[in-house]
Amino acid sequence: MGKINVGHQVNLGERRNIYIPLDDIDWIWDEDELEAFRHMWAAGRSIEQIAKYFKRKDIDEIVVVVLDQARKDKIKPREGGVFS
Repeated sequence: MGKINVGHQVNLGERRNIYIPLDDIDWIWDEDELEAFRHMWAAGRSIEQIAKYFKRKDIDEIVVVVLDQARKDKIKPREGGVFS
């Protein structure tokens, strides 16, 4: 496994059997993609439709960006929730 920068140093000497959650998810989004995502979200597109548009292999990659953008107040909750 390659070197991972998580934004802060972790004393790995005190840990054993390190587990990194969601290490198979593509976390990278271009600013233009985020803008397009926000428009699709506001238009009521489904998670599956958004994943297909961005050619994401797993809808979890969309769910993660929904969480991120909601926490940053970039998107608003939708009637019916995330999976509507």
